[in-house]
Amino acid sequence: MNPISLMPGPEGTRVPDGLSVLRLGSSSTLNQVAIDQLTGDKTSLIGFFELSSDDKRQSTPRLSVWVEGLTTVEQAWVLVGQERKRRIVLKLQVDRIRELRPQPPEPPHPGLDVEWEPASRPDGYGGRMPEDRPGAEGHAGVARLDNAHGTKSQRKYLRTKLADLAVVRILDDTEIDRIVALLPPPVT
Repeated sequence: MNPISLMPGPEGTRVPDGLSVLRLGSSSTLNQVAIDQLTGDKTSLIGFFELSSDDKRQSTPRLSVWVEGLTTVEQAWVLVGQERKRRIVLKLQVDRIRELRPQPPEPPHPGLDVEWEPASRPDGYGGRMPEDRPGAEGHAGVARLDNAHGTKSQRKYLRTKLADLAVVRILDDTEIDRIVALLPPPVT
């Protein structure tokens, strides 16, 4: 898809096929064996595909992702909090996500989808407000990984398959320093 014509759709509508999405994960909970696994054979871990507390609180729970072409890795890193520990970048193809079907096949599960979801951030008063920083328009979510869809074993199977599909990149300190250097100074 031509990035110039790419526009986010209304909440809950499908992100077009042919695109890739990014998810940022934290390296702070990984031991050296897990880090070696990520940097060696590039297989990721199932925990990166667990819904966060914020994901679960949404009116429609979705696993937070960023559509490449509307959001760069650098913008996503800033939007998820600018934390050095969030250096694991997982890239997945939308079409491949939609092809996944859980095992066991019963009870029926509708399969995963990738849907547009407006980005939001804390408002400082316990609520949330629309996110308006660069790249926010690329926010979306992987739908149907929540407890309302399928069994626990089906959801675990789907998260395992997402981990298998992910292309993993680890941002090094030099890359993070470059991103930080481009940020405007904090408002005091």
